[in-house]
Amino acid sequence: MRESFFVQIGRGEHLVDVQIATVGDIGLVRLGIDVESAGVNVLNPDYIGFVIPLSWAGDLFLNGERVNKSAIYMPGDLDCLHLHSKSRVILGVTMPRAPFVDTLAALRGVDVDDIRLLDREMYLGEAAVGAVASRLTAITQSVCNAPLEYNQHSILNEVYALLTDAYLHSPTRPVSRVDRSHCPNHIVRLAEERFMAAEGKPVSLADLCAAADVGKTSLYKAFNSVCGLPPLAYFQKRRLTRARSCLLHADNDRGGIKQTALSYGFTELGRFSAQYRQLFGELPSVTLSRHEQGY
Repeated sequence: MRESFFVQIGRGEHLVDVQIATVGDIGLVRLGIDVESAGVNVLNPDYIGFVIPLSWAGDLFLNGERVNKSAIYMPGDLDCLHLHSKSRVILGVTMPRAPFVDTLAALRGVDVDDIRLLDREMYLGEAAVGAVASRLTAITQSVCNAPLEYNQHSILNEVYALLTDAYLHSPTRPVSRVDRSHCPNHIVRLAEERFMAAEGKPVSLADLCAAADVGKTSLYKAFNSVCGLPPLAYFQKRRLTRARSCLLHADNDRGGIKQTALSYGFTELGRFSAQYRQLFGELPSVTLSRHEQGY
């Protein structure tokens, strides 16, 4: 995973329940988030990812597309996953692209060049998806709880078998596609890269539009679809979320809050504190004290 971060959108204290397991080159994660948020995960281009939604409040969107419990989602040739919902529990799997393609080609009796992994909704039905999710959850828990006792070769084979079987037995239902340069997920990603390149300095709508090579209307549509917020509001909450993460792990030194605020582009401490409290329900000083209390 090249990048993985979380942007809190809804007000309140967020609680994250996560289990992460690594078996060889395969990554497994079960993630639960109880507040409205946008999650961003950027894959290594040599890897492929799968998302299995388990439960959520309201609607859950993956790269701007509404998901359901009857399918497993594979972004295919996309390297970035954006998730947005009021709350959610999901399973995620990452694995090397080449072995997965080799396995598919062997099972289909075709050349590897004939396999193209496009954005795909693998519709299996809720019961079948539930069975795959149950087994992957059990594998994740067993690796996390007894890391020295599992059989790596056996687990690798089972995970590959579960996901290749799902791929081969699901109806071909590619996610609706548009020209990649106009894909909402791609537009958002280009804007995020411009935001990160600024390193805390101000970024305007014009800057974001230029980076994504779109007009303001297209930029707004993309962000509202993928992230649930207009672009500048999204980046404001992203900076606040990053500041909170920094405070949670910082020592309670004199001037620490001011330094954190400045690091993330907040030049007015009073305004920063007010916006912070409005989003997280507590002042930055309360968050900072959690580190000393062992939270």
